[in-house]
Amino acid sequence: MERPLPKNKVLRSKIRQRSKYMKKKQKKKEKEQRKMEAEARGEDWRKQPLTLEDKRVSVGDDFSAGERLVVDQFISDEFSPVFSGTITPKVVIVPGLKATRITYTFISELLQVIPNSVFFKRKQSSLAQASASASQKGFTDLIVMEENRKQITGLFHIHLPTGPCAYYRIRNYIPCKNIVGHGRSNTSKPEVILSHFTTALGIRVARMLGALFALEPEYSGRQVVTLHNQRDFIFFRFHRYQFDEQGKKVSLQEQGPRFTLLLQQLIKGLPGDDNAEVEFRKRKASKYEFFL
Repeated sequence: MERPLPKNKVLRSKIRQRSKYMKKKQKKKEKEQRKMEAEARGEDWRKQPLTLEDKRVSVGDDFSAGERLVVDQFISDEFSPVFSGTITPKVVIVPGLKATRITYTFISELLQVIPNSVFFKRKQSSLAQASASASQKGFTDLIVMEENRKQITGLFHIHLPTGPCAYYRIRNYIPCKNIVGHGRSNTSKPEVILSHFTTALGIRVARMLGALFALEPEYSGRQVVTLHNQRDFIFFRFHRYQFDEQGKKVSLQEQGPRFTLLLQQLIKGLPGDDNAEVEFRKRKASKYEFFL
């Protein structure tokens, strides 16, 4: 049984300091002992730091790098005609119902990134009407922006003609002009890098995003689009390769825009279809659970 601390403030402080010193000394002694034992076995004595990825709880079907390659080669879904080269992506981007300058700025930047993309005014049509109209005109994808209080808050991505339809929340949007040292994009088709999508749902989302871009990048343009998944946050970056005069060293110059996507919902169908299957809906989960 521990003795109660004295009422004197100075004595209590000295006792706490002494206790803290002894705990630190004991911890150092255990560390030295662990180091000696590990070196005798020829092992690394340092403890590996634990991250959220190390503590990850499996929610879906996880695939290794080799398995993901096999899945991508033999998968058959709504995006197969695009990846097989049968259909060339054709994207239409429309603003929200009450769009302001920031939405039009974002759309103009996306038009420079996504090949074969055009802009149309939405007017007062619903998502279902806009999807039907875009499908009749031969577009493969429809992107609808969402704005609230002069801030871009969300993005609808609808794959035509039968779906699926995804809704993303947009965070940390930075226009091109606000990126220090940004470059200017050209008209060449960029390369596309889809990284760290490890589950069945993640691969499906990655293929849906990848289907926006042409499959024949023009390497002479030295442009690359990166969609990197980290803890279910999809980071969008647009860079250009820069080579030195000797052509040996390479660096990256960001062109923008820069933003983050957070998947909220994915339905297997078009907007307005009440019978469409809900493939994913964002829910409260443990910080160790990742879906993509």
